[in-house]
Amino acid sequence: MYNIIFFKGILETMDYFTDKCTEALSLLGADTYIIDAGDPSTYNGEDFRRFMERENKAVFLWNQIGLNMTVDGNNLWEKYGVPIYDSIQDHPRNFPDTLTSPPGDFHALVLDNNHAAFIREFYPAIRDIRFFPNGGACEGQMIPYDKRSIPVLYCGSVQKAVSGFPMLSIFADQGKMYYNQTIGLMISDPSLTTEQAVSRVIDGCGFSPDEYHRLFFATSVQIDMYVRRYFKLSFMHALEKKRIPVAVYGDHWDDGFSEPISIHTRISSRRCNELASDARISLNFMPWYKDGSSERVFNNMLGGSLCISDRSRYLSDHYRDGEDIVFFDLKDPDGFADKVSYYLSDMDKAAEIAANGARKAAENDSWYCRMKTFLSFLEEEK
Repeated sequence: MYNIIFFKGILETMDYFTDKCTEALSLLGADTYIIDAGDPSTYNGEDFRRFMERENKAVFLWNQIGLNMTVDGNNLWEKYGVPIYDSIQDHPRNFPDTLTSPPGDFHALVLDNNHAAFIREFYPAIRDIRFFPNGGACEGQMIPYDKRSIPVLYCGSVQKAVSGFPMLSIFADQGKMYYNQTIGLMISDPSLTTEQAVSRVIDGCGFSPDEYHRLFFATSVQIDMYVRRYFKLSFMHALEKKRIPVAVYGDHWDDGFSEPISIHTRISSRRCNELASDARISLNFMPWYKDGSSERVFNNMLGGSLCISDRSRYLSDHYRDGEDIVFFDLKDPDGFADKVSYYLSDMDKAAEIAANGARKAAENDSWYCRMKTFLSFLEEEK
């Protein structure tokens, strides 16, 4: 039997993921222990000490939360020889300290194969990198498709407006042309990662690899935010123009939307999935993953709604447009709105695709599937 440790109490979304993972691991015959950041007894008490005496242990973390726990001045996981599996939810550029010099027996799990390539290039100390996208979950009663009360749902925030970009002394114009070209390239060709766009723009400028690295780390977050906000707002306004009713739950949608776009405050992950079980169509915008996936696609499918999403290589390899998912082109907001309108009008076809998506996601992309894969990783390491 495997004994898996999780860490909760910092971020609601990752606490929800932990709940889904522990439920799945229980079904798979593994035992779990949860450390609660708000309850010291969960990492100082007798129950914890007894659990740490077991064989076949591993700790599963989200974004390194809980990684640097110490006992007697030593890293807890190193002291007990516990393998660390870290599910890196965000772009790995955000975690240079941890990934440059990770403690103990560290394994990186990434949601996008491009993130794996990034880690191999920038963080050579990471010896084991595995592709491991998030899984999906269903909550609430599965409402028959023709009885669903929400025509179109989007659960997700839009990126904050970028108030300014870092000035770059390496350019005569402080980087103005660099930013304009990089952002313009990503908007004209949204298949590019930010890394690829930056590299293309500065190709031929004579920068050394170290200079490229510094430039990328200094500017890519703001570029990402600008581009992702641009696309989300453009596509939501395309729906607004066609008078398509959309219930939006998230932050920073401050762009003058009118009815029928209905903006609501951010809600919990569990509540999002409950709403997906009452939505006919659920939208997804990839968090700029070009060869992977986050959980929202699979949440939408498992909730029985028709998922309409932009593409990634992973989704294109595992799902079929018009059969179990509907893809849209990030270069065509009007075409996106036309697709949403069409599937609202053809309920039978939408229901068929939604049912196919629910079956395929249950077979391949639930948290149960992910934990089964995770246990296979542990088995390989024996």
